[in-house]
Formats: sequence, C-alpha cells, structure tokens
Amino acid sequence: MEALKGVCDLYAVQAAKVYQRFQRQGQLKILLARAWLALLKTV
Repeated sequence: MEALKGVCDLYAVQAAKVYQRFQRQGQLKILLARAWLALLKTV
C-alpha cells in the first residue's frame, strides 16, 4: 500500500505540472480524461 501511495503522490505532482501547462489552452478535459485512462491501466 505504501508503494501505491508513493506512485499516486508522484502521479499527482505530474498531473499538477501538466494542468498548469495546458490550463490556458482549454484542453484540460481531454487531458484529464487521458490521464485517468492511463492511471486506470496501471492499477
């Protein structure tokens, strides 16, 4: 469980960076959908 939590923390940091990068471009919903799909595939 600790390893999974670590992975989730890292993922959250990456997601925050991506969020800030694409926020102005209005592609956030597509990006979040792709991120969720990627996360679900890894679990």
